[in-house]
Amino acid sequence: MERIKEECKKKMAWLNEMIGKQNELPLSSDPVVTTSQIKKEMENLSYFVNPIFNKPKPKVEKKPEPKKEDDAEKKEDDTEKKESNENVDSKVDEEMNVD
Repeated sequence: MERIKEECKKKMAWLNEMIGKQNELPLSSDPVVTTSQIKKEMENLSYFVNPIFNKPKPKVEKKPEPKKEDDAEKKEDDTEKKESNENVDSKVDEEMNVD
């Protein structure tokens, strides 16, 4: 970021210098700086800044989390719920068979 700040300061100093020179000249004289020169300086700044701004962030490697006891308990609870649901379903099926 420091390089970008320095480059921007240089470009602003150049532009301020050109504006100062232009203000000293009479209105009927040729301009000190033209719009094409200003555009060229803007493009140069853009070419300098864009690769720095668009540089991808470094990837952070995620460390695998150790399995906790809570996970094991949840699995056991889920298994118990499934078994109880199966028992209820089988009872309902038996009651429905009236034949």
